[in-house]
Amino acid sequence: MSLTTSHAEAASDVYLEQVEPIYREMVDDLRELGYPAGTKARLRKLYAAMERAMDRAVGKIEADPQVAVVGPGTFGSVNDRLDAVGLGRCGSG
Repeated sequence: MSLTTSHAEAASDVYLEQVEPIYREMVDDLRELGYPAGTKARLRKLYAAMERAMDRAVGKIEADPQVAVVGPGTFGSVNDRLDAVGLGRCGSG
C-alpha cells in the first residue's frame, strides 16, 4: 500500500495527537484502579512495557510518518501479556 506523503503525515498526526494521548491515559487509568492481591509487581511491569511500546511506536512514526499507516504493530508481546492477565488486547474494543 502506497500513500502520498500528505496522507501519511495526516495519519501520523492523528496517531500522535489522538491515539497516543488516549493510550497513555488508559495506562494511567489502569494504575489508578489499583492492584489485586499478588499482582502489583506483574502489573507494574506490564504497564511499563505498555509505555515503552508506545514510546517505540511514537519514535518510529516521528522518524517515518508512513509507519502510522503501513508499518507493523509494535504491541504484539504487550498484547499477549494483556491477554494473560485478562485485560484484552490493545485496540480490541
